[in-house]
Amino acid sequence: METIEVRDLPEDVAEFVRLRAELMGISPAEYLRQQTITEARRKDRSAVLAAAREALSRSPGPGLSTESILQALDEIRGD
Repeated sequence: METIEVRDLPEDVAEFVRLRAELMGISPAEYLRQQTITEARRKDRSAVLAAAREALSRSPGPGLSTESILQALDEIRGD
């Protein structure tokens, strides 16, 4: 695993991280680790829109079928 060091956080941000970690019963490093993983795995808006456009382009009729909607949702969620 990679190690990343974060320096020069504003004091209010560092305090927020410390307090949030304390509330969760974890270390500040673990809190930042969890937040970074969550953010990195979150699909950005453009990826979601691209998946929706792709699903719409596969739709044979003027409306969406239940199947195409469910498939698009699965793609967006990464399932």
